[in-house]
Amino acid sequence: MACGRNTALRDQLTAAGHRYVFGWVDDMPRLLHVVDTVVQSPGGLTTSEVLASRLPVLTYRCLPGHGRANAAVLDRIGLVPWLRTRDALGRALTAAGPTTAPVPAADTLPLLEKLVETA
Repeated sequence: MACGRNTALRDQLTAAGHRYVFGWVDDMPRLLHVVDTVVQSPGGLTTSEVLASRLPVLTYRCLPGHGRANAAVLDRIGLVPWLRTRDALGRALTAAGPTTAPVPAADTLPLLEKLVETA
């Protein structure tokens, strides 16, 4: 789990026994190559990095303001599901297959059009 500069969260996860807990990560693409699914609070850069890596991505526990606004748009256009409960997150993580449709690299214009239409 990448916690950025949130040292309290990093300490809490480490104390709870989570095996892989990181603070700030300078090489996110390298980290993304070793995960199966990304659970995020949707910031624009994180979402872009994950989609470019063609990984399944889920939104959970969004930050108020821009985080929830981003989650709503990504969910509405069918790109990244916004899971609002712990049970929904658990079901999504244990479901077989990808949890979101990957974005074809050559098909970015329709994605940008969707984002502009729903903004």
